[in-house]
Amino acid sequence: LTREQLLRMVWKDVSVEQSSLHAAVSTLRQALGPESAAFIETVPGRGYRWCATTEEVAATPPRRADPG
Repeated sequence: LTREQLLRMVWKDVSVEQSSLHAAVSTLRQALGPESAAFIETVPGRGYRWCATTEEVAATPPRRADPG
């Protein structure tokens, strides 16, 4: 995706600068750890590319503890 596409998708009705996007991607890379290069590729002059395989999973409601 281009930087502009990501900015529109993530911050729909909020005006932010590209530095906000850069900071968010940096935070995501830190969370992913050393393997982050296998997931997120910077495309110079364009934006970012997600490189990992993804799959959709069904959301499950949180389980409540059995009161006994």
